[in-house]
Amino acid sequence: MTIYIADHTGTLTADARHVVPVHIGAALVDADVSGPVTDMDNSDSISSQASYADLRLMRYVGATAPRDGPAIAIMQYRRMFFLGEPYPWQRRVKRLWREFHASDTPEGLVPPFRREVYLNYLSHRSRHLTSRILKGADVIANQMVFNDMTVEEQYLQTITDHYVGEEAYVDAWHDMRKAAEGMVGSDAVVHALDCNSGCVLSCFVAPRAEFFRYHDFLFELIDRLSNYREVFRLYGYLAERIQNIYLAARSREGDFRVDAQRLMLFR
Repeated sequence: MTIYIADHTGTLTADARHVVPVHIGAALVDADVSGPVTDMDNSDSISSQASYADLRLMRYVGATAPRDGPAIAIMQYRRMFFLGEPYPWQRRVKRLWREFHASDTPEGLVPPFRREVYLNYLSHRSRHLTSRILKGADVIANQMVFNDMTVEEQYLQTITDHYVGEEAYVDAWHDMRKAAEGMVGSDAVVHALDCNSGCVLSCFVAPRAEFFRYHDFLFELIDRLSNYREVFRLYGYLAERIQNIYLAARSREGDFRVDAQRLMLFR
């Protein structure tokens, strides 16, 4: 497994080839920060902007990773899955594991200074843990529940709270929904957006072929919304929900299982 981590701070490092912090987003656009891996040579209409760290990571992996190889994990500077389980003698990692599981929040809150402990743990785990981590699932993703709101309503509420009166965010949502229906059918889109839960953050683990299948779907859909390119952070908001559309469509194809797991949030 190769673990890619979107790092908008330009500070993360790792000791293993299978753990790849990609220094990306605001850290590389707004400041002259250089790290062991950057996407500065893969700039395009998305990756040239500071606000799309997650999409820049997806674009970077899609542009640089071979299409054949081990599974891929996509995580973020602040949000990461706890992959595997610590060995009994790994006391600092066990403490992190206990703090994560003791947290009763939707995302398991852990102290930020534990991040380096976790990266060190990942660096010393075998890169051949894929079968044990996936445990027969096709994808690991984070599922969130919005209680009395649907996924669509939660998006529209977020936009109303942050971008009062800016209709482009609403128009783009409806255009995205219509374009997605043309790609995967209305049933999958209704199932993904008109329910009160979904995998709506851009973190997941998947076999490499599945990663590239989603990558191609995501950017084909975003390309159909190119007239909204200048709308601040729009593609990032949409991409978080597009993941749920993709997984809903894949699940309707037959034997496809999503393992919903909580993320650690380094608060």
